[in-house]
Amino acid sequence: MYLRTVKVPSSTGTVNEYVRVVEAYRDQGKVKQRTIVDLGRKDLLRALLPQLQRLLQGQPFLPDQDGDIEVLETATWGPVLIIRALFDQLGLWTILDTWLGSARTKASFTDRAFVLIANRLIQPRSEHGLAQWLETDFVCDRQGRRFLPHGHQRRRVKVHSRQLASWYSTLDRLVKVKDQIEVARFGRLRDLFHLCPDLVLFDITSTYFEGKGPKDFARYGYTRDGKPQNVQVVVGLVLVAGWPIAHYVWEGNRLDVTTVVEVVQDLTKRFSFRRIIFIGDRGMVSDDNLQVLSGDIYG
Repeated sequence: MYLRTVKVPSSTGTVNEYVRVVEAYRDQGKVKQRTIVDLGRKDLLRALLPQLQRLLQGQPFLPDQDGDIEVLETATWGPVLIIRALFDQLGLWTILDTWLGSARTKASFTDRAFVLIANRLIQPRSEHGLAQWLETDFVCDRQGRRFLPHGHQRRRVKVHSRQLASWYSTLDRLVKVKDQIEVARFGRLRDLFHLCPDLVLFDITSTYFEGKGPKDFARYGYTRDGKPQNVQVVVGLVLVAGWPIAHYVWEGNRLDVTTVVEVVQDLTKRFSFRRIIFIGDRGMVSDDNLQVLSGDIYG
């Protein structure tokens, strides 16, 4: 490889000289050249040459004669880009657009759902704490408009009630179409990774509330968190090949053994799993469950 300069006339009549890295190669016995990279205008590179030399020699960067660089704002954006790429590959934009809201509002609901999901994956917070995260991380909708918290106060973020209501309404809509979204996402995963649901894993955990929790839903029960003094809910998760395909939330006093038939019937109905082999621990096995699973669970 070697450097080559190329003169290119501009629209104003001047001629600019550009520096390129060129590579020689053979094609059917003939020597040809191709451009590897265009380094830019020669006059601009000449101005950067002292700093470029220091960089190549491993020396620290020095500010120019005008003084230190003034940083106006910094924002974290790398993790959000990764999650956006996952959204693209898993087809979640289309799936959520299909099931969220009307044609006029579904795009904004999907964008807000993306913000909520990204926050839970990167820095899990409540909807109030979400505002602090938006202060430091660059998150934008599909039109490139950045999400910013409203009602920010120094030392403490107080979210405007209208913005807080928009986050809650997004969660409300997601809950209403949870079943449809899970089935559509499973179809995408099955096509993308050629999933064959020969083995489906299901397990249960619990999570507790510091406050009262939702009325008639948060209750005292068997705790996995060592918090018997706190009300809780029971959470069930179904996985195929390591991918979560369905989840369930029950009252905090729900017994493990009472969830098995409900989950198996749901999997056969929503996901069309036709052959079920049940393997359970002591907390999920009962005579009633074995009798139902041994009989016709599709009726």
